Amino acid sequence: MVVDDSREFTITLAVVEKYPKASIVSVDYPTTPVSAGADVSVTFTLKNIGEATGVIYAELKDKDTGEIVGSRAQQSVAVGGTFSAKWTVTMPSKNWNLRLEAGH
Repeated sequence: MVVDDSREFTITLAVVEKYPKASIVSVDYPTTPVSAGADVSVTFTLKNIGEATGVIYAELKDKDTGEIVGSRAQQSVAVGGTFSAKWTVTMPSKNWNLRLEAGH
């Protein structure tokens, strides 16, 4: 696919907590226009707000296609504990509507 890197596009990101045992504490992503083809980073921190140690996860999805962007990030976390991760992905030639989903 040919990428037109002379144009800039924006990212919108919605946050969805799918289960009440994992909370998205923070998320950081580019809020200014980005050139198509550029590497962009999306970082997040999740907190286990459940009643037991368990695996909590995050997925970054393209809202328009439903595809997972990058890979699923998951980790076993004690009650009250957090974990952070970062995806580095390539900006497509479109305004990107993303959704960060967290669950337990």
